[in-house]
Amino acid sequence: QAPAAWVCLDDEELLDGEECAERRAMFEGHVVQTRSDVGLTAEQAARAVALLRAQLAGSGSTSKRRRGDGEEEGEEYDENVTQ
Repeated sequence: QAPAAWVCLDDEELLDGEECAERRAMFEGHVVQTRSDVGLTAEQAARAVALLRAQLAGSGSTSKRRRGDGEEEGEEYDENVTQ
């Protein structure tokens, strides 16, 4: 049985580029990209929790990702989710 909610924390690119096209649909809305030279930041951890809460709430919200450098890319999520 599939988990009710999941998130992937990784420093590898999982969404962009041709090499990610095959699995992009599966990962979209579930990825928080970190940077190996920084590690997991408090902001990224909060983002991961927000993604999990949105999935559990069934809000239908998606988040393409927040890059490890703090720069947002195509982000859409429920602003009412406590971070």
